Amino acid sequence: MNNDPHNGTRSAPGRRGDPASPADFHPATGPAAEDDAEAIERAVMREQVRSLFGSLWISMSVVPIVVVVIVHTLWPGVSHTALLVWGGVIVVLAVIRWWQWDFYRRSDPETLDPEHWRRFFVIGSTIHSAAVGSASLVVFPADDVVLQALLAVVMVGVASGGVLTLLAHLPSAALHTIVVLGPLAWRFLLTPAFPATYAGLTVIYIAMLIFVARDVNGILIRSLRGRIERGRLADTLAIATREAEAANHAKSLFLANMSHELRTPLNAILGFAQVIKVQYFGPDAQDKYVEYAADIERGGQHLLNIIDDILDLSKIEAGKMTLEETEVDIAEVVDECISMVSVRAQGASLKLDRHLAAGLPMVLADRRALKQILLNLIGNAIKFTPPGGRITVALSRRDDGELELSVSDTGIGIAAEQIDLIFMPFNQADVSWSRRIQGTGLGLPLTRELVELHGGRIELDSVVDVGTTVTITLPAARLLD
Repeated sequence: MNNDPHNGTRSAPGRRGDPASPADFHPATGPAAEDDAEAIERAVMREQVRSLFGSLWISMSVVPIVVVVIVHTLWPGVSHTALLVWGGVIVVLAVIRWWQWDFYRRSDPETLDPEHWRRFFVIGSTIHSAAVGSASLVVFPADDVVLQALLAVVMVGVASGGVLTLLAHLPSAALHTIVVLGPLAWRFLLTPAFPATYAGLTVIYIAMLIFVARDVNGILIRSLRGRIERGRLADTLAIATREAEAANHAKSLFLANMSHELRTPLNAILGFAQVIKVQYFGPDAQDKYVEYAADIERGGQHLLNIIDDILDLSKIEAGKMTLEETEVDIAEVVDECISMVSVRAQGASLKLDRHLAAGLPMVLADRRALKQILLNLIGNAIKFTPPGGRITVALSRRDDGELELSVSDTGIGIAAEQIDLIFMPFNQADVSWSRRIQGTGLGLPLTRELVELHGGRIELDSVVDVGTTVTITLPAARLLD
């Protein structure tokens, strides 16, 4: 195709190899880097949630035992009603939190928003911790100093132990510490029997726990982020390795295919040229030499077609292909292509049908590219349909305004696991047939690239030994009503 810039041409936007802004390629900036950083943060958040819920069932299973011990210890010096109500509330909340853990366990956190799970945990943790801390206000022994000291020790132990299970998320650890020990500090401040320094010491202990939790949390998060980044790097390297292996395999396929596709016509060209050069049949065998010259021309044309396909695909991959867009009567293009291949189809004992909707509008497209797309698809259908089969070309406009062009055949079909492979350059779906039929494996990859240059899409449905249907869809914006 002509690559000179002029009116009516358009280069392929967003193709691989397009020159783009530096931000698109800089490893630390640009949308790709932002998306990667966001993915890492979400992975970190997901690991935080997994850690928070991981030990929840153990701590909630211990709660009833702790409540029984506290109730038994405070029973002589506290209102029994207040103590039982407080203990009952704590146990009920523990059951609810155990249900939280079970709900998380039965769900698939990978498919849910980790922020939702984390918020879900923090709310439950804060309410439960506040209920536990309320013991310093509602069941605090009024006159027994020993029981008061025991309760204070228990609250300090609950706060310290809870922080250990919440280190993965600093806000959860801080809220737990504050709502458990805050009421104790307030009780010390309001009770004349205790010096005000007790309240101050409790506040200092709260701050100390939060600062320690902050430092440990920072270490944990950095370690977690590093592990996730190393895992993503390993995945990236594995993908790059597979792509390199695929590229090496594609190179091998290219060499194998090109060795056959280029050698065969070249050998014929050289052989026929040598026959003409030395006048092998004598100086008067003009008809024979003309026949060989025609064979040379056909071989040269075949080589030129191969080279054109390789160059076109390379230009598209490099983002250098331009579309010479004009108003095209696509029905006329379809008829022209069918006319070009009809003799070939008849020679293969195939029936070639056409179903074109009436009244289709003109299309803004590259006429040569459309012909190349259609000839590739019909040519493939002819190559891989046994004698007696049928090929159908259909053209219509869908309800959503898009243009649909399909080529169906009753050929050998393609196995489901090979459909993705045939859109890779130099690959062919069926080895046994590809050895009997000439082909570079460039037709479908080039067709897909040309379709995508027009903003369209290509879909392939196939059943082995039943047939194949390739559907091209062009966007409604290209139809000139």
